[in-house]
Amino acid sequence: MNDAFPPVSEYKFYLQGSISKVTNVKKLTIVGVNRSQHYGEYKCVAHNAAGDEQSAGVRLNINGESIFRVDPKIMISYRLTNY
Repeated sequence: MNDAFPPVSEYKFYLQGSISKVTNVKKLTIVGVNRSQHYGEYKCVAHNAAGDEQSAGVRLNINGESIFRVDPKIMISYRLTNY
């Protein structure tokens, strides 16, 4: 899909067979990942004047909630060791 001629004019991203996003960019970015909304199989269909081409499916597994915390003690000790 990268070297298509004529160039790709539209990408459709599918999640579990339903359209998730339509864009002219060949990359899907998910912000604020939520297991119930984003878990499953993704596919992409690229469209140009010659027709459509579908990618193989890619499964996104979300095993748990991601929580990022910073412990101030760790930050201080890290900074001290780098000076």
